[in-house]
Amino acid sequence: MNEKSFVDNIDNETLAEMIDKTLNFKKTAKNRNIRTTLLKIVPAVAAIALVIGLVNILPALLNFNGDKIDPNSEITSGEDIYTPEIDQSDLFLPSEIEKNFFEEKILDAITDARDFDTMTTYYVRNNDRFYVLDPSISKREKDQLLDYLREYTDLTYTDIVQMCRINDIPMPKDTDPAYAHVRFGDTENTLLLDVEWYTYDTYMEEKVEAQKKWYDEFIESEIYKEGDDEYKERFENSRIEVIESYEKTANEIEKQEVYIPRLINGKITRYEFYVYNGYYDSNCNYIQGVVDISDYLDKDGYYIFDIYPYYILIDYFDEENDEYRFYGKRNDDGSVSASSVNSTREYDNLMKNEIKPIFDDQLARGVITQEFYDNFFIESKNPADYYIDMWFN
Repeated sequence: MNEKSFVDNIDNETLAEMIDKTLNFKKTAKNRNIRTTLLKIVPAVAAIALVIGLVNILPALLNFNGDKIDPNSEITSGEDIYTPEIDQSDLFLPSEIEKNFFEEKILDAITDARDFDTMTTYYVRNNDRFYVLDPSISKREKDQLLDYLREYTDLTYTDIVQMCRINDIPMPKDTDPAYAHVRFGDTENTLLLDVEWYTYDTYMEEKVEAQKKWYDEFIESEIYKEGDDEYKERFENSRIEVIESYEKTANEIEKQEVYIPRLINGKITRYEFYVYNGYYDSNCNYIQGVVDISDYLDKDGYYIFDIYPYYILIDYFDEENDEYRFYGKRNDDGSVSASSVNSTREYDNLMKNEIKPIFDDQLARGVITQEFYDNFFIESKNPADYYIDMWFN
C-alpha cells in the first residue's frame, strides 16, 4: 500500500486524532530532552505510522515492573534515592573483638560518654590484639550492648562474622549454625535440658535393687570366695554402707528433698547432678530442705544448666613413686581440692599453660604412660563441648 492510498483510507476524525498523538509524543520527547529533529524530516504519514507502533509497544516497555511510569516526571537527585534499611536484627556479641575493629568501628562511633564507658566495662583489653567480653555478663547486659551497636554503628551480622574468621575468633555457639540442634539459655554457657527425674520407685528399682543384685552375684564369684576373712568383712561393711546410702537418697527423693536426673534429652546420663536445698543452721547442723523444682526450670519446663563454674580435680597414678597424685587447688594443709574456671577461655589457658607442661614433664620422666597421656588430652574437651556432646549429640 502506497502512502497516498493509506491516507485516503483514513477518515478525517481518525487522521486528526493521529496528528494530535504525534504532537503529544513530540512534546513528551522534548520534555525528556530527546531530540526531535529526526521526526521533522520524517514524512507526516510515516510519523503517523511510527506513533501507531509506539502506542502499541510503549505500555509493555514502560510497565515491565508493574509500575506505571510518568513520562513527564523529572529525574530525582541522589539525595532522594531510597536506601534500604540495614538489617541488624541478628547482631551478636563475640567473645573477643580485634583491637582496631573495636576501637574504630565501635568505640569511635559511640557519642555518649556513659554508653562508651559501659561498652569498655564489659569489653576489656587483654593484650595488643583483642578486647575480651566479660564471661559473666548477663542477658540484660548483653542486650544493652547490642542496642548500642544498633544505635551507633552500621555493623551487620556478616561484618562481625568476617571479623571473627579473619582473626580466628570462635563463633559463639548460640549463633553458630553447627549448634542449631542445641537448646541454649540466655547465654551460650547455659544449656536447657529436657529432664526426666527419678521417682522413689524408679530409683529403688534401678539403683538400690540393682546394687543389691550386684553384691549378691559378686558373693558367688571366685574372687570373693578366695578372699580371706578380713577381705570379706571389709566387703560386707562396704555393702551395708552403700545400700544404706542409696536407700537414704530414695527417701529424700520421695520427700522432694533432692532431685536426680534419670534421663536427659531421652538419654541415660553419664554425669549425675543433684538438685537440693540443704543448708547449715547456726549450730553447724546440716538441714535438708524441700526443693521447689520449678525454681530451676525455664518457662517451657527445661532445666537450666549452667556450664560454669566448672571444677577440675585430676588424679593420675605416679608409676615412679607407686602412688596416686592429684592436680587441683592446693590448700594450706597440703591437701588438694577442685579448682574452678569460669569460661572456656580460662579452661583452655589452664590446660595449655599449666596442666599440659606438667604432663609433658611427667611423660618424659616416665611417671605416666603415653597411653594415659594420649587418652587424657583426647578426652579433655572444653566443658561446653563436653556437656553438649553428652546430652545433645
